[in-house]
Amino acid sequence: MDGQKTPFVFRFKTENKNYVYDVNSNRVFEVDRVLYELINKYGKIPLADLLKKYGDRYSKKDIEKAFIEINKAQKDGMFSTNRARKMAYGVKLKEALRKDKFEQLILNLTENCNMRCSYCIYSGKYKEQRVHSKRYMPEKTALKATEYFLNHCADEIYLGFYGGEPLLAFSLMKKIVEYSKSKTDSKIKFSLTTNATLLNEEIIRFFIKNKFSLTVSLDGPENVHDRYRKTIDGQGTFQRVMENLKKIKDYDADYYMHKVLFSVVNAPPLKLYTAAKFFEENDLVKDNSLSSTYVDYSQNSFLSSIQHENRVEEYDTAVFHKKYLEKSLNREPVPNFSKEFYDKNILQFYKRSKTKLDTIFPNGCCVPGKRRLFTDIDGKFHVCERMDYVYPVGDVDTGLDFNKLNDLVTEYISMSDSCLECWACRICSNCFASYINAGKLDARIRDTECAAVKEKLKNTLILYYSILEKDTSALDHLADAELI
Repeated sequence: MDGQKTPFVFRFKTENKNYVYDVNSNRVFEVDRVLYELINKYGKIPLADLLKKYGDRYSKKDIEKAFIEINKAQKDGMFSTNRARKMAYGVKLKEALRKDKFEQLILNLTENCNMRCSYCIYSGKYKEQRVHSKRYMPEKTALKATEYFLNHCADEIYLGFYGGEPLLAFSLMKKIVEYSKSKTDSKIKFSLTTNATLLNEEIIRFFIKNKFSLTVSLDGPENVHDRYRKTIDGQGTFQRVMENLKKIKDYDADYYMHKVLFSVVNAPPLKLYTAAKFFEENDLVKDNSLSSTYVDYSQNSFLSSIQHENRVEEYDTAVFHKKYLEKSLNREPVPNFSKEFYDKNILQFYKRSKTKLDTIFPNGCCVPGKRRLFTDIDGKFHVCERMDYVYPVGDVDTGLDFNKLNDLVTEYISMSDSCLECWACRICSNCFASYINAGKLDARIRDTECAAVKEKLKNTLILYYSILEKDTSALDHLADAELI
């Protein structure tokens, strides 16, 4: 036995059984309650001391049996005390950045917005974060950014527009679309994130003509959406959004079905089942894809300004969870809202690598500068829109600064030493943006973010094995599913 380190494992329970997730093998084992309790002491506390400590709870025979089983498992390569050696990309980063082609450019057309959502990160309630202004990206800057991107892009690319509310700069958007189409043979897919309150016939027809993917911010039914998504003068926006969605569908139902998707922000007190029921039943939204996030829990005054109804939130979430479990076990189609919450995490775990633990990838980080190149209105490049204005890595005049990109990765990894000892190191989704606090990378924010991610992963494991306990083939359909 090691004498210093215990097995690198994580224990969790479903309603009926005990499990051990073995980090080194990336596998999960069902165990009895004695092994479950003692495995975290194995290698640090001698057997004789454990017999004294737990002798009134378990028989000597059961304690010795658990030790024998752990010892045998270790000889078979399970329950190892080994930890990851380091965190690193699997490629030489500078070489990869110079060689790889860009996949997506996102232009922040304006910092202006016609709405004032209570939880918005640009609302002034987030410490040292930029706020809404009346600034717009100059046309010259937009064209330079687009030209640089097109000169270094892949054969199939994405060009997205962001804000504020980007439809306030619709005329500039049209110019960029026509310019990009005239300058490259690459297949371009256009996209936009919008609050959908400014849509009109001209804009809708333009989107349909250019096959835009349209991401519409919609938080649920009227009583959920209008809690926080309001106009500058404090009016709810649900009815206006729904009217505009109907206009799109009436113009082109096929476009609406395949190109309109929704971005849902879940703000406390959480109304997960209420929102899920809306996205499952409403004819305008039930068949469309969606993405879902939580309000940013970094330093802000929004959370302290609202009444957090814990009992309402817990009840609503419990019902939401129960309904998902029932549908999964009954092999019924899972609505898109529930898929976003559960299926994605379950699929990621289902598809996990089971190779031996050695070097770990930098959590959920992308190769910075390659996947999503975000350009602010001053022409500075950033890793993505979630790293908004925090860590510039070049500009439209000089291009990407590969040294700064490398420095970003080095700084992130230097803040992540504790990941090597974390049970979630192989399945963690944290990225650069998870370390942002008060406008900079801050290791202190990791404690909050890591706790949230680990709680989500623990709940995923519990759900995953609760399903398999009732039907061992219930997740077989995931074998042909693709990770996105």
